[in-house]
Amino acid sequence: MLTRPLVRFVALTVYAGASVAGAWYVYRDAAGRDIGATGQRWAALTLCLGPAAVLAVAYYRLWLLEQ
Repeated sequence: MLTRPLVRFVALTVYAGASVAGAWYVYRDAAGRDIGATGQRWAALTLCLGPAAVLAVAYYRLWLLEQ
């Protein structure tokens, strides 16, 4: 049976995986461009991986509260 912590963990894992995949795609796409490629890479890493990191910290804090 699925428990709330397990559901949150699965949701966070799926979101983080999608964020990493999206950031990697934009990063690799920007690697072939000359104008603004560095800015686009940093934007991709910040916008995709930033929310995943925030959710990971929030999940960890919730997990600590349940212990």
